[in-house]
Amino acid sequence: SVVNGSEFLIKYIEDNLESVKLFWNPNVTLVNCTSGSNQECKTSVNLSDFDNQTITYYFEVSDAINSVKSKEVEVFVDTTSPDLNVIAPENDATYESNVPFNITVSEEVTIEYIDETDSRPRWRRLCSRCDEYGNSRVREKRFRDEGIHSILIKATDEAGNSDLESIGFVI
Repeated sequence: SVVNGSEFLIKYIEDNLESVKLFWNPNVTLVNCTSGSNQECKTSVNLSDFDNQTITYYFEVSDAINSVKSKEVEVFVDTTSPDLNVIAPENDATYESNVPFNITVSEEVTIEYIDETDSRPRWRRLCSRCDEYGNSRVREKRFRDEGIHSILIKATDEAGNSDLESIGFVI
């Protein structure tokens, strides 16, 4: 329902494929699409001129004899990345094991962090469909390992646009 233009995908079955086209404004002929059963073909398009607007698109798959049109899909275009503001943790600060998190964002997003110094780093979700974390009430995360921590904090909106901040602190 919300796109940024990074990936339009169609799945199809066509043994004698001639072309796959994406129609929206302008039309785009996809390249490197292959014939066969259960095929996928995708493309990215620049939608920046349509930011904050609704567009309608469809695909057309053709062989030498027929062309088949997919259903039309209406989507909202969002090409603007969220604006992430990390108030805490502070860069180069020293904390006890509990580290305060105070983050604000310009729109509703999913906020995640990863501790790159962890022995098995992985993204950890702080919240979904939120525009802040720890701003309206105090939030803390516990870091067990003493020493320097290098974390990335990421805010990703519904269209897949994201903003990222790197913070380093000591426990």
